[in-house]
Formats: sequence, structure tokens, C-alpha cells
Amino acid sequence: MKKNKMMGIASILMVAVLVSTCAVSGTFAKYVTSDSGSDTARVAKFGVVVLAKGSLFGDAYNDGTQTKANEVVAYSTDIAKLSVKASSPNTNVVAPGTKSSEGLALSVTGIPEVRTKIDLTTPADKADTDIVLKNGKYGVMAKVDKIPTDFTGYFTLESGTWTAATAAKVGSEGYKLKDVTADMAADYLPIKWNDGTTDYANVAALKAGLLTGGTKTVNPLVDLSTADGFGAAKTVTWEWKFEDGVDAAAKAATDSWDTILGDMIYKAVETTDTRYEIVKIDGTTYTTVKFAQVAAAADKTNQAYVAYTGDTLPTAATAADVAVLTVSLFADLTVTQVD
Repeated sequence: MKKNKMMGIASILMVAVLVSTCAVSGTFAKYVTSDSGSDTARVAKFGVVVLAKGSLFGDAYNDGTQTKANEVVAYSTDIAKLSVKASSPNTNVVAPGTKSSEGLALSVTGIPEVRTKIDLTTPADKADTDIVLKNGKYGVMAKVDKIPTDFTGYFTLESGTWTAATAAKVGSEGYKLKDVTADMAADYLPIKWNDGTTDYANVAALKAGLLTGGTKTVNPLVDLSTADGFGAAKTVTWEWKFEDGVDAAAKAATDSWDTILGDMIYKAVETTDTRYEIVKIDGTTYTTVKFAQVAAAADKTNQAYVAYTGDTLPTAATAADVAVLTVSLFADLTVTQVD
């Protein structure tokens, strides 16, 4: 019995030691914690396509009997089928009865994942111009070898001054006043523009209609071909009507203005032809109209033919007091990412 008791104590001591040993061993374990992170990304999609296709003007136009009546065609087209042909190829011209229905198509497509800005601008070194006859009265002084005995409507030109002919000038060289224009209530702009839905009287109004304010910021994931972007594709077209007016009197008036514009550009280009002069008429005062090529606007590289009076050459087409005889349209359509 004594022996067994001692063994029981020994056993208890051993357990105590073992438990004690386990407790001491636990104080040497290490603490461990962890976390991890990762991410990937691709480049945000841009995928915007801006297109400007076609042209506006040409060096030859079909006549009204052809399939593409009065439209721009190749210079090499049979002249018997043409209503207008420039005196040399690659010289774009316009005239009453010409137009471009195919025109210049502008489109912006894509659904970019970034905010974008659409801009419709004129290149920094260019300026748009409209053909315009300034409000006034004009006429043609056609040279004659001899002033007739019925000298009414005839004039002499001496030292730059126009004077109504008198009996004393009968038989002398002079000029006959003809093709006097109808009265004008405002400037005359013969070319009318359209963007596929709306008519415009000039280039500036057309551009404003194509993109209001000339710029637009668009949020990401917007379809740029919708109204929230640039909108549906737009085709710029123009027409110079052969006859324009609500009645015979109105048509006769526009005919007179068209005719004087044609006579003016001839004088501007054919500078050595002295068969006639253009005059501006203010009551009984007749002032010779002069012609030149000048910058379309200050500091711009493109030029325009102009008609003016006075001894000072206009610094730009915008300063011409009689007419601008060149039409120009320049457009840069761009889409850029913005912050």
C-alpha cells in the first residue's frame, strides 16, 4: 500500500512537471498576421473617328439637263454638257445656277470612356469669306468711240472724274451707263448654305449651326453621334439660285446684282481689259470701283478678290466697301480628351 502511494505521488509530480513544461514552451510561439492586395487596369477606350468627306466647289458644273443638274463635275466633261467652266482647270468658280448637293460631309462617331471636347474651328491662319455685294447702287460704264447726238446717259471720264456728256462732247470718246443695279435694302449674299436640315445666309451662321458656340464638352460613355455629342452626320451644301425672288420684280433685282458681281470679278481678274468700268452711284456722283486681291482678314494667309472705292487699298476683305468676290470655308473638326 505504501509503495503504491508513493507511485501515485510520483505520477502527480510528473504531470505537474509536464504541464509546467508545456506552459513554458507556449511562451516561445511567434505571432503571424498578413494581408495582400492586387489590381489591374487597361487603357481607357477612345476609339473616336472624325471624318470630313467631299468638297464644295469645282472648276466645272453640269447644265440643267444632265443627271447631276448644275452640280460640280470633272473639268474634262464634254463642254456641251456644261453650264459653267473655269478658264483654267483647278480654279474653283461659282455662278448663278450652280450648287453642290453632295457637299462636305462631317461626322463624329465613337463612345469613348473619357470626357472629351469637340471643337469646330477655323485654322489660325485662315478666314472664311462670303460673296457679298454691299448695299448700294452700281452700274457699268461701257466705252464708246463716239458720243452720239442723243447723249443722254453718256459720260466722259477726265482726271478720274465722271461727268455727264454735253452737246460739246458729241463725237468724242466716252462711256455709256448701262446695267444699273436695282435698289438694295441690305447687303446681297447670293449663296445660301444648308447643313442637311437648316438653311443659312452666310458661312458664320452655318458654322454656328453645325456646333453651337463652336465647342462642346461631352461626358464619358456618351455616343458622340447622338445629340449629346456632335450629333448625326451633317452634310454642308450650297446653292446660288439661277433666279431668286418671289415675283418678277424681285427676280429682276437679283438678276441685276448677279450681273454686276460677274462684271466685277471679270475686271478683278482681267486687269488689262479697258472696254468698261464699274461705278458706284450716289445720286449724281459716280465713283470708279477698283479691284484687288487682299488677305481675307488681318494676318490671314488666304486671299480674296475685293471691289472698293477710294485711293486706299483695303487691308483685308472685311474692309472692302463695295464687294467681296471670293467665297471660302475652312473648318477643323477635332475631338480631344479633357480632364
